[in-house]
Amino acid sequence: MNADAASVLDGFEDQPERQPPMRLADLIPSIEAEPLTAGRSDDAEIERVYAGDRISDLLNQGTRGTLLVTNLTGVQILRLAELMEVPALCLVGGVAPEPELVRSLRNHGTVLVVSPFGMFETCGRLYRQFEAACEIPS
Repeated sequence: MNADAASVLDGFEDQPERQPPMRLADLIPSIEAEPLTAGRSDDAEIERVYAGDRISDLLNQGTRGTLLVTNLTGVQILRLAELMEVPALCLVGGVAPEPELVRSLRNHGTVLVVSPFGMFETCGRLYRQFEAACEIPS
């Protein structure tokens, strides 16, 4: 994934009259993700999603309300989660993270989920979930 295509949901930030953030618990089923750790709260609010495979991009975009979607599984993703205080990380492609990563994220209180889908499908499903939440009823 290149940097230009990395942020699939950033457009929702600029919409007038934004809907309240999505609950992480409502997003997980849409990507059929397997939760590997619990977070600080079952009601973690997700304001935006950022997908990327470069640490520098994730560092620039990670915030307290951001769900990070990535295929990175090394120790650097743990340090990023600690530094940026992101509520959740989603690994794609059904990857099995190292036990140390799972244990450390659990201790830190960061939700870790694994989507069985690749980056494109995972982001598409999240986009549709946010889009549905932003629709104005007739």
